[in-house]
Amino acid sequence: MGKKLENLGRLSFAGTFALLLFAIIILLMFIAVPLANKEIITAAIPRLIELESLMIAFFFARNTAQPPTKPPDAVSTPRLKQPEVK
Repeated sequence: MGKKLENLGRLSFAGTFALLLFAIIILLMFIAVPLANKEIITAAIPRLIELESLMIAFFFARNTAQPPTKPPDAVSTPRLKQPEVK
């Protein structure tokens, strides 16, 4: 349990990139809103939010992925009978 909590504190490259991009998008929105046309801003904000939500979902999917499990033993796996060749 402690190891899982320890891993949550670390940011991967994708997570750092997503947070950095989110901060840049927020800053650009504060700069662009007073300067730009209102129609452009109202069209761009939902797309920026959608892009950022996809990046955050990708970040959490990568961080919560389980390591590959060991395949089952060959002894316990039932085998199909092979047809006899005549």
